[in-house]
Amino acid sequence: MRKNIVLFVNDDPDSLIALKRIAADEKYTALFADGVHEALEIINKQRISVVVTDLILSKMDGVDLLTTVKQQSPDTVKIVLSGRADISEVLASINRGGIFRLITKPWSAETDLSAVIREAVEYYNFSQDKKAADLELQSNSKAYKDLLSKMEEQLYGCNFDLNSMKDFVSMTLDFFQDIISNKDGKSVDVILKDMIFQLKVIKQINEKYMAIIPTVLEPFSLTDVVQDLKNYLTDQMSNMQYKPEFDSQIASRIFGNRKLLLFVLETLFDLLARAGGNRKFCCTTTITTYKQIVRTSNIMEIGYIDGAKQLIDEKETLSYSSLNYYCLLLNKLAKPYNSSVTFTYVNQNSSIIAVVSDFSPTKT
Repeated sequence: MRKNIVLFVNDDPDSLIALKRIAADEKYTALFADGVHEALEIINKQRISVVVTDLILSKMDGVDLLTTVKQQSPDTVKIVLSGRADISEVLASINRGGIFRLITKPWSAETDLSAVIREAVEYYNFSQDKKAADLELQSNSKAYKDLLSKMEEQLYGCNFDLNSMKDFVSMTLDFFQDIISNKDGKSVDVILKDMIFQLKVIKQINEKYMAIIPTVLEPFSLTDVVQDLKNYLTDQMSNMQYKPEFDSQIASRIFGNRKLLLFVLETLFDLLARAGGNRKFCCTTTITTYKQIVRTSNIMEIGYIDGAKQLIDEKETLSYSSLNYYCLLLNKLAKPYNSSVTFTYVNQNSSIIAVVSDFSPTKT
């Protein structure tokens, strides 16, 4: 149950006695101050519902008091008692102090002041209930907007995922059609062996991709991503070197598709692991910032010591053209999320794969 406090301010002893008589049987708690200083001390310590003050006080004008009350306790309802006959001055006082009611002297305790105070208390309670309802409505509205935004984000990501899967299937079919069309004097057994090998690689890529959808855009730290990659290389490809170069403070505040970046990089590492021990491989991560973008660049430099144009995995062969196709495939999957994958054949001794991803910086 709400506790209402009404503060009466009057420096006339007879008036204070009369005000105490009025408040004796009311439901609200009545407090009394015989001056401005005492009144302000009470207001600083208590939550006052209504303040009732005389317009003329010995040490401060009543409206000046109410102006201070308006600043310190804006929800408090203000009532003024006045014996002035100058209506223009009284109206000016009402406007200045934000006064709820003006009671002129002589006032009747039963018919005038008591009823007005009760009305002021009810008005205060109504305004507090309305304020609480407005805050709850704002909170519910924000929660609804946040939910709607999240649903829109998920739908946005699902549309990208669906289109990416369509591209994946289309590019895969085109790739196998090219293998069959460009026989170049190869026997059926050689073509079939190549198709089986490529199908195995594509199956692995597809399984990894399916594991990261549906897309989730989230705040994350690129520092954690780099650590994941270090661990991945340590476990899977100990002969490869990974050299991250970036500002860890910048890298710790990123918003975007973390899973996709890891999927692309780990898939490329898996492909390049087929190069075997006679290849030189190095990956360097750099992070740069623009006005509204944090860009991470993973430059993978591949050196072919013997100048061969094939990446050899003992029994199976991953050619330049195949690696280029896989980079194009990964690029198709990553592009909707502000990432790109490019493969560049430099010369017979080296080639470069670049993964560039743009992320939004999160607010700190």
